[in-house]
Amino acid sequence: MSRAPATREDMSAIKIEIFTDNGHCHQFEQRDESRMDQICQQIESTRIFNQKVLIFASEYSVTNIQGSAIEMVRCNFPNESISGLMRGDDDIHLISEDDFRKTYASLSPEAKIEGRNVEPGARFTSYLEVTLFSGKRLFMRLSALKKPSSEGRVFFTHLFERPAMVFQLDNGGVGLINPHKVSAIKVYPGPGKDVLPNNAFHAHDTADN
Repeated sequence: MSRAPATREDMSAIKIEIFTDNGHCHQFEQRDESRMDQICQQIESTRIFNQKVLIFASEYSVTNIQGSAIEMVRCNFPNESISGLMRGDDDIHLISEDDFRKTYASLSPEAKIEGRNVEPGARFTSYLEVTLFSGKRLFMRLSALKKPSSEGRVFFTHLFERPAMVFQLDNGGVGLINPHKVSAIKVYPGPGKDVLPNNAFHAHDTADN
């Protein structure tokens, strides 16, 4: 995705949070314009989880983080114009659990499954509950184009094989989740049977009661 160059008044600081599978969060900040642009490019590549070691060098210390231990990266940009990156047909926004409960619970039974019945190519809204290996749960709102049956089956078969799961933050930031550190993704509503692989189990989730 192309990214508009940031202006000098935009460039106050990038704040980075690295979450590892032991529940720890490493926090970093960068105010140098050239370094900030370099960080943006590295994040834009979505290959950050392929690195064996992430190295953060400061004036007083060097932090080495094992790449295989990283569950999630969050970057808060000083201005949303900097983070117009990685926005494709699917738009995923991080929301709070309270927002998820209020919004989804307020829908009628018909509206809760409306997205399941749209035609391929039409846009629908659903909600995601993502559980990481550390036990951390994330709630997201997804706006996406429904895939044809064959594409949908391929998508769900290879769901955890993408280089990163990208989501947007309300403050203009962006986050990336390591798919290999996701233990489960629950979708509300679940997609129709026509886009699920043939080996899918069809059973009632007792947690929905």
